[in-house]
Amino acid sequence: MTIEYLKNRTAQLLDPAVSLKQFVEQWNLLHRQNHGNWRSLSQECEFLNNMEFTTASTGNGIECVKRLSQKLFLKLDQERAGELLRIFEVILDLCRQTSFEEKERLCIFTDKRCRELLQEIELCPTRFSVDQLNGVVQILVAKLKDYLEDLYLNTVPRLSLRLPIETCTPDDSNQIELQIVVANQAGCSPAEALELMVHCEDDLFSVSNPDELRINSSLRGGEQEIIRLIINLGLEALTSQTFSLPVSARYKTRFEEIMATDLATFSIRLYPPEEFEEIDNPYAVFAEGGPVFDEAMFYGREETIRNASSAIIESRNHGKCFVIFGQKRAGKSSILYHLMRRLESCPELLVIDLGSIGSICAFQ
Repeated sequence: MTIEYLKNRTAQLLDPAVSLKQFVEQWNLLHRQNHGNWRSLSQECEFLNNMEFTTASTGNGIECVKRLSQKLFLKLDQERAGELLRIFEVILDLCRQTSFEEKERLCIFTDKRCRELLQEIELCPTRFSVDQLNGVVQILVAKLKDYLEDLYLNTVPRLSLRLPIETCTPDDSNQIELQIVVANQAGCSPAEALELMVHCEDDLFSVSNPDELRINSSLRGGEQEIIRLIINLGLEALTSQTFSLPVSARYKTRFEEIMATDLATFSIRLYPPEEFEEIDNPYAVFAEGGPVFDEAMFYGREETIRNASSAIIESRNHGKCFVIFGQKRAGKSSILYHLMRRLESCPELLVIDLGSIGSICAFQ
């Protein structure tokens, strides 16, 4: 059995009747080769310990793990090296991300996989796992912790306040409605418990809806929210037909710190009701939702309808399925309606609307 083992490891032809001296020489040769491989493994792992969370450094780390896997003998060590390779691939994806949410998610996910690998090594140790691999993964865990802390520190929310319309006409109750746009800079961490702070002056104005100046959800980086502000105008503001609106936003960071934006002052101009000119909105009938049935109001989708109908007609004998997907309010129902009308004009097709299939099945 040992002679067969030596043949497989040294690729040399050994006679089963080899002498003891030759047997010992071959065994010592293999021992020296293993010692050299172990030294090489140690050097590869030392390189991994110095890896940084950059695209170039992580890419070099992946190639290093691949070389390391080829030098391992035990299948268990090879499997764990494969898991380490997958961890490095996730770190490479982490280095390429630009959004805070993806960076945070991948960082936490990678930390979890590292800790699971450490636990596996503890339950079933091997020499390579304990002496080399364990140290590499421990350093990765420490670097992931530092990376996440730096991420929270360097990507704190950066909010800006904007007033789209600065001219208003008071109603019969001397009230105006304003919309404050609160935006968080792209790449920043979410702002939690966001609340708009309006610095009122009793002689000029007061806020009629103070309980509606909060945002219950998080304001993520690259997103914005509109906060509706109802103002009761004072006599001085009505007389001068202008006033200043000081506004700031208060929020929490990922560290549970309460922060506030700089005070933004907007100049509001008032116009008397007789100068108000109403502009008819032809799209008002579609504001509450539902498909756009009117051909005259369905703009810019002719090419989409034409391509979709052609694809369905040409592939009807192949059992293919097509899915219309998109964000909410993107016009999926309207496209589906006009696509059905286009398909109904083809005499070779039987077009059936199963939109109410749930109620049909319930009735049966």
